[in-house]
Amino acid sequence: MCYNANTRTDITGIIRRNWLIKMSQKDPCQKQACAIQKCLQANKYIESRCEDVIRAMRKCCEVHTGENSVCCSGFAKEHKSSETKT
Repeated sequence: MCYNANTRTDITGIIRRNWLIKMSQKDPCQKQACAIQKCLQANKYIESRCEDVIRAMRKCCEVHTGENSVCCSGFAKEHKSSETKT
């Protein structure tokens, strides 16, 4: 395929549109992620006091595995690294 300025603009527009659509979709585990933040703030960031909401987040991320969840992306990486340490 030959390159031309119009093709580049079309591709950029498509990428931008797809990004906007993706960003407008609600994250399936956002509610649980917010609950973790709220719990940690209320408990002076002592994780042991928030085990129930952290467990709920793990469960949500397991249910929505394979979906594009921004909330789960970092959480899943953190969970895997803690598993390898034990």
